[in-house]
Amino acid sequence: MERDRGAPTSVVAIAAAVGLSLRQLERQFRSALGITPKIHQSRLRNRRVRDLLRQTSLTVIEIAAACGFSSTSHLARSYRKYFGVSPQEERRRAHLGAAAPAIPTRLEKAEPSADS
Repeated sequence: MERDRGAPTSVVAIAAAVGLSLRQLERQFRSALGITPKIHQSRLRNRRVRDLLRQTSLTVIEIAAACGFSSTSHLARSYRKYFGVSPQEERRRAHLGAAAPAIPTRLEKAEPSADS
């Protein structure tokens, strides 16, 4: 699942690839992670979207295609459900954070500079 960069492989196909029934795979996921394989797959895709939004200049359309979403609205619904903000808001926040000057901590303010 983590290597799947495009459209996600179906959970049934993943179960078959590892030699388990769908039910066995789901039980193992619940036991190890406390979630279903489908939820895990959704989390991985949304985290990949977040990384691309923050670290690239790809458009949301390009990111949707790269991460296997059928449309930008599908990506936006999934992303908002998972992170609570839209992809556009995520990108805006990331760019604001990168452009903001570093604010010195109290310790940095208290220490004398090397010039003094």
